[in-house]
Amino acid sequence: RGLSRAIIALRELPAPVVAAVQGAAIAGGCALLCGADVVVTHEEAKLGYPVVRLGISPGVNAPFLMRSMGGGATRARLLDTQLISGADAMRLGLAHECLACAADVTQRATTIASELAQKPAPALAATKRWLDELDELSDPLWVERALNASLELVGSVEERERLAHFLAKS
Repeated sequence: RGLSRAIIALRELPAPVVAAVQGAAIAGGCALLCGADVVVTHEEAKLGYPVVRLGISPGVNAPFLMRSMGGGATRARLLDTQLISGADAMRLGLAHECLACAADVTQRATTIASELAQKPAPALAATKRWLDELDELSDPLWVERALNASLELVGSVEERERLAHFLAKS
């Protein structure tokens, strides 16, 4: 529930949100990227949703990912537990800029945020609201249904066993 609320809160902020991925954005960290308006990463970054192998559904993020990547790419990313590179994330629409060097990511994200901050706040807020209105997946019903799909598996016997096995191996 907290993850879903956090993504929604980021989307509902009147100011644009710029995210920087300098290493890895996995599971919930990757989901938070869907709350951002601009995502900057680098070629070697690792992103994805490996939670299916733990017996958990990443469905909570499906409506948000659909906005960024479309149906086919979202389906592949949520069902395939392999992580993707920053370059692949950009190709798929999850990231907006992909730099060659991880050390440059924060500076580039800061530059983008500074440039956006120079624009009229009411115009940015109105644009964000309109973009969300155009997006049929912003309907709270879809967001709630996606959250429930994930919550149905949380705490199950299988999830607890798989998580314990995973943690024992780590």
